[in-house]
Amino acid sequence: SIVHIASNLVPSEGARSPDDNKDHVNASKVIRLAVDSLTEALPPSKDKPVFLSSKNIGVAVVCPNSNATGDIQITALETSNGSINLQMSSYGGHTLAYLSLPVRHQVSSDSMSERCSHANPVQFTAFRSSALFVENPDDDITEGFTYAGEGKHVVSSVISAKIRSFSTVNLTNNPIKMNFTLRSRGRTSGEQCSYWNETTGRWQADGCRLVTANADSIVCECDHLTNFALLLVNCPPSCP
Repeated sequence: SIVHIASNLVPSEGARSPDDNKDHVNASKVIRLAVDSLTEALPPSKDKPVFLSSKNIGVAVVCPNSNATGDIQITALETSNGSINLQMSSYGGHTLAYLSLPVRHQVSSDSMSERCSHANPVQFTAFRSSALFVENPDDDITEGFTYAGEGKHVVSSVISAKIRSFSTVNLTNNPIKMNFTLRSRGRTSGEQCSYWNETTGRWQADGCRLVTANADSIVCECDHLTNFALLLVNCPPSCP
C-alpha cells in the first residue's frame, strides 16, 4: 500500500549537510502530502473504521457516532512486530502517543457520503519519529520558543487529527488533549507542546500548553488540529 511505500521512504534521523537538509525538507513535504491525500481518500463506514499500519506510519479514519457524548480516543502503539498501529482506546502500555478529540466538534454535514452520514469523518495519522518534519535551514526557527537562538529537538512521536471538510477548527473552549511518551530526555530548560505549521515549515507552540509532566510522559492541550509533537528546548548557558 501507499502507507508502506511512504513508511519505507522515511529517512533516519541525524545531522545532514545544509544542501542535503534542503533536499530533505522538500522530499519530506512530498511524502507528508502523499500520506495526507491517501488518508483523505479512505472511505470509512459508520460501523467499520479504517486502520492502516506500517513500520513508521499509522493511519486511522473513523466516523463519529451521532449518539456519542464522550471523546474520540486514539492511541498510537508499537506492536510486537515493530509496526505503528492506531487503536481507538485510552492511554496504555507500549503507547507512543495518545490523542483525545471532543466529539461535539464533529459537526454534521449534508455533503458527506452515505458511508459516514451523521458527522464528518475524522482522520488520524501517527509518525514514529519527526524525520518527515524538518525545518527549513534558511528560516529563523526560534519564533514561539522560550530561548531565541538556542536549539530544540523533538523527543516524541508525531500524531495528528483532522476533520474532513474543515480547514480550520477552533477548540479554544474545549481543546484537544494529547499524551506523549518521551523517547529521550537530556539537559533541557523545559518541554514545549508544539505543532507543525505547514505554511511556515516549522514547529511552533502558540495555541498549545503543557498540562502535566512526569519522568516518562507529557500531557498537552491545543486549540486547533494539525500534527503535534513534544519538543525539548536545550539549556542556554545560564541554565542551572
